[in-house]
Order: sequence, then C-alpha cells, then structure tokens
Amino acid sequence: MIRKYLYTLAFALTGSLATQAQDIRTFMRNELDTLCSNSFSGRGYVDSGMWKAADYLASRFEGMRMKPVGDSWFQGFEYPANSFPGQLTLQVNGRVLQPGVDYIVWPGSRNYAGSYDLDVIDSSVTADSARLVQRFRSAFSNRKAALVYLPDSVGYLPFHKKYFTDSTLRGMILVATGKKLIWTPSKTIPKGLAAFTIKTSALPEKPENGSFLIQQKFMPSFMARNVIGMIPGKRTDSCIVLTAHYDHLGRMGRQALFPGAMDNASGTSMLLWLANYYSKHEPPCNIVFMLFAGEEAGLLGSKYYTEHPLFPLAQIKFLLNIDMMGDASDGVAVINGKEIPSKYQLLKQLSDEKYQFKEVREGGKASNSDHHWFYEKGVPAFFMFGMGGQGHYHDVYDKPETISLDNMDKVADMIINFIDKL
Repeated sequence: MIRKYLYTLAFALTGSLATQAQDIRTFMRNELDTLCSNSFSGRGYVDSGMWKAADYLASRFEGMRMKPVGDSWFQGFEYPANSFPGQLTLQVNGRVLQPGVDYIVWPGSRNYAGSYDLDVIDSSVTADSARLVQRFRSAFSNRKAALVYLPDSVGYLPFHKKYFTDSTLRGMILVATGKKLIWTPSKTIPKGLAAFTIKTSALPEKPENGSFLIQQKFMPSFMARNVIGMIPGKRTDSCIVLTAHYDHLGRMGRQALFPGAMDNASGTSMLLWLANYYSKHEPPCNIVFMLFAGEEAGLLGSKYYTEHPLFPLAQIKFLLNIDMMGDASDGVAVINGKEIPSKYQLLKQLSDEKYQFKEVREGGKASNSDHHWFYEKGVPAFFMFGMGGQGHYHDVYDKPETISLDNMDKVADMIINFIDKL
C-alpha cells in the first residue's frame, strides 16, 4: 500500500513538473512570436516599434494581478537616436547585396546617394593610420568611394570608432570583413561620412564600382518608456525587483528586420511568465517588475530609473536582471556572483540539489546589462543569462524559431525558489 502511494505521488510530481515545463514553453513561445512579429518592427526606432511594444507589455501587466508603481505603467525618458526608416541600397559591380545578410550600414551614417568607382585599399594599409586617412581623402577628392579590406586581427567596431567620427572626412567608406556582422544603435549626430560593413565573401573578386543609397533620420529627442508594475506580497516593507530589457535594434531600411528573439524577447517573456505566476501565487514580499527601454543604446532606461526612482532604492532587498533566456542547455551564468558570494552559493546549492545544471557560472562585476546602474547605487543585484543556443547576436537571424527554450522550466523554478529563500 505504501509502495503504491509513493509510486502515485512520484507520478503526480513528475506529471506536475512536466506540465509546468510545457506551460512555460508554450507561454514563452507565444510571447516570443508576438514580440518578434512584424507588428513591433524589431522593438526599435522605426515604425514606432519600441512604443508599440511598451503598449503591449503594459496591457499584459494590466491583465495580471498587478498595479502600477507610479501614476501609470510607464516611465518616459528621451535620448538621441539615429535611424534608417527608408530605402537602403548597396550594389557592387552591379550586383545587389542583401541588407543584414551581406552588409550592415554604419549606425552613425548620414543620408547618402550616389554611384562611384572604388578605390580599393589593401588590408596592409590599416596598420598605418596616417596613410589610411590620406587614402580616404585622396579617394573622396577624386570622387571615388573607399573600399578597405580589414585583416582578421582588426575588429570593424573599433575601426569605426577610430575613423568614422572624424568630421573632416566626407564621403563613402566600405569596410570588408570576414567577421560576423553585428549591428548596434547609434546616438551620434551624423557627420560627413556614410559607411557600410560588408562580408568579404559577398564581394566580387575584383570590385570596381558601387551604387549607394541611405535614407537616414536623426531624432535628437527620441521618446522611450520603461514599463513598471508591482504585485503585492506578504511583506510590504521591502521588495524584490525583477528586470529585463524589451527594446532591440528595430529595422535597418525597409528590408532588414532584427527580431531580437534571444536578445531580449526571451528575457522579457520569462519575466512575463514570472509575473503571471506571482499573480496567482502571493509572493513573500512585494515584487516589482521593470521592463527597460534603451538598453541596446547604452543601458539608458535602467540608468534613468536609478536617477529617477519611483520608490527609495534602499527598499530593494535584491534585484535579478534576466537577459538572453532562450537556452540554458549548458547552464546559466550569474554576473556579480563573485561580488555577492552568499547569494551565488544559494543559487549553486539549488542547482546541485534540484536542477543539476551543467554549470552555474560565477561571474564577476560587469557593466553589460541593466543590473549595472542599480549595483553602482548600492542595490544587491545579479544578472543571469542562459548558456547555450546558436549564437545569433544583434543579427537578422535572431528569430523565435532559432530558440530551443531548453531548461527554461528549471530556470524559472530556480528563480522562484531563490526568491523564497532571500
């Protein structure tokens, strides 16, 4: 009789866990598909994508047992942003290249249109800055565009920062690289240069001429909104804060969409699942859910919040920021784990005793996500992300169908148990 009871109990618990795992996967999959749909245009700076996403997330909060922390679900703030809402065209030797796949536009580019012969600059010239700038000037004065081949040892992002803020250079530069194409937002005012970064493999053997069109729009005061809500708990004298950023890169021209599934529709979906869970299970203390905008442009939403908090930061018992929560097949990483060892050991113990992740990586201090500004203000904070997946980062391939959601049920359950033990 006892054996039968234990068997029945074990079956029930296994079934319950399996059901919860399926519920999380279904919930997160639905949110991923919604947040990464064309309706939100990559949650960026074109077609009001970020604004529409904020409205949607506020509606999700409103549908749960949640209330605003301030006068509304939103906390607005402004920052400059460069965007590419119109046409984007690049042809080399008459061959039309595909945006996002074959090339990306430098995010600080200005409007540009023209067809020019190419001054091809060998990779050996990049080691001599003065010589390289001289070649740029020579190309522009002869009504040519410059095509520079970067050696594998030179990253194109540092290269851009070094040369493309020079207001005395005016013209078109093509940067050929063998590295993965990674796009980012820009807050800078376009100066004299326009530029594309191109995969070397997409270029013809002997590039001779090019045709270029960039329709760019600079917004000196782009309006963004954090979305913030709270679920009351058993204790109201302190709170736990769960954060994620919902913004991404948006559109690059009319053709290239950056869906941002892993980064960070996945963390946003996980946060929504946790909000839904706590709307049905009273938490041990107040839990505040913060979804930040402007993370991709430099952690701007979280920085603004810490400078304009809606309640004293000292009331935050602990903050957990979740980002890139689409795959934990190789475990999870905990940034600030080395800074707050007692709380890291709590997570490690939970994993060892119940979840058995391949690794719970103990990370040091880093300013790589929205936990950073809170920790700088004295709030104990972790940044947790899943380890695993296909490695799509800031590219057009970061789509819901590339995300496995492996072990997301375990991650969510560990977060719940972690909060219970804080």
